[in-house]
Amino acid sequence: MISIIFGILGFGYWVVLKINNKLINWLTVIYLIITIIGFFMIMLTPYFSPDIHKDGTSTNFDRFDLQVFATLSLIVVLFIQILYLINITASLVRKAK
Repeated sequence: MISIIFGILGFGYWVVLKINNKLINWLTVIYLIITIIGFFMIMLTPYFSPDIHKDGTSTNFDRFDLQVFATLSLIVVLFIQILYLINITASLVRKAK
C-alpha cells in the first residue's frame, strides 16, 4: 500500500518535471523528509510495543501511548501531503504566467 502511495506521488513529481516546470526545492525537501520519517514511525511502532508480562497481562496504558504516537504520526503525514499539492500547484501556476 505504501509503495502505491509513493508511486502515485512520485508520478506527480515526474509529470511536473517532464513538462519542464521547476518545483520549489525547500518544499520538496521538507515534504520528503517528513513523509519518509512519518511512514517509518508508523511502520515501526509495533516494534516498540511493551512485552506482555509473564502472567499474560499487559498494561493498556502502555499500548495507549503507542496508539497515540502512531495516530499523531499518521495525522502529521496526512497534513504534510498539503505541501505536495502546494508544490505541484505552485509550479504549474508559475509556468502559466
